[in-house]
Amino acid sequence: MTDLPTINIGVPTLSRYDLLSRFCKAFAEEECPCVIPSITILDNGGKFAGSPEAKALAQKPNLPSISIVTSPYNLGVARSFNWFATNLGACIIAGDDTIISSRTIKAFLDARNNSPDAIIIGHDHPTESLAVMMLAKPDEWLQMGGFDECFYPAYFEDNDARHRLALAGKSIVTIQAPDWHHDNSSTLAAGSSEYQRNHWGSFHRNQLYYEKKWGGSPGGEQFSTPFNSRE
Repeated sequence: MTDLPTINIGVPTLSRYDLLSRFCKAFAEEECPCVIPSITILDNGGKFAGSPEAKALAQKPNLPSISIVTSPYNLGVARSFNWFATNLGACIIAGDDTIISSRTIKAFLDARNNSPDAIIIGHDHPTESLAVMMLAKPDEWLQMGGFDECFYPAYFEDNDARHRLALAGKSIVTIQAPDWHHDNSSTLAAGSSEYQRNHWGSFHRNQLYYEKKWGGSPGGEQFSTPFNSRE
């Protein structure tokens, strides 16, 4: 395995430590990996390191390298993604509610080689393309502003990134990645009634912010500059 390429993987998590553990274990169970993953967990919930899931995961043989970074508070999706861009460089970013394999990663690496100008490479799923993605040129993306952290804690940051890249003539490259699975909105589904009420409040706030920023909802944007600014 020493001749295989190593790739950084960033995984933000809030509360679905069960699915996060599943994500990590999937690599340990591969018989013939084609890359060596190095996983960095950004724990926005602050409880993973001492959790039963983490203790059980530590007993799993053949795990890839795993580092845990505990944030002081919930950074939200956009800021977490920007943290990975700043600290990991070119990397795969995956939701804790996804499952991928080294074959998935290899497909992203091949796409980067075939599309050397790509900044972000995503899945070709019509609505979940950035549930697993590759930041192929994180420095260039950060120079463009990175993910808009005003979308907090989650939702619409991916639509915003897609629209901005398209305006810059650098649309997200998409691939049909193998061994890809996503349990959509799993954190929301497992949240308390209070969490879900707060979620929908922030969801609609983010939606309004998106509409003000781009003059319409995703797919119906009217502005070519944020807030129709002339600058």
